[in-house]
Amino acid sequence: MASSQFSRYLPPEHGAGALLLVPFVLGTLSGTPSWRSLLLLIAWLTAYLTSYFALRWWKTRRLQHRGLRYRRPAIVYGTLFALSGAGLALLQPWLVIAALAFVPFEAIAAALSLQGRERSHCLS
Repeated sequence: MASSQFSRYLPPEHGAGALLLVPFVLGTLSGTPSWRSLLLLIAWLTAYLTSYFALRWWKTRRLQHRGLRYRRPAIVYGTLFALSGAGLALLQPWLVIAALAFVPFEAIAAALSLQGRERSHCLS
């Protein structure tokens, strides 16, 4: 039962972890790793997970039994992202400008997802 509850907080995409971790690890190792790197990792991962679960929650909001499955992970990851992102913004304000570069891409992803046309389907 515990593994079932835990798996509800993980997206089913294979390879997403590698796509998130490899650039982070290489970037961190090419610079000088510090405790701030851990905070950045938390923000980086929770930003992806917030996006994943929030878009599915929004997409399935009319299907009450399915939409509720995504609500709690979206709220948990969104809260963790807000806290880690706020910490990073206080420590490294220039990261706010860098994060703004992601806004158009997230807007496109949200629009396509809400239309039922996921990004991976559009690229093939």
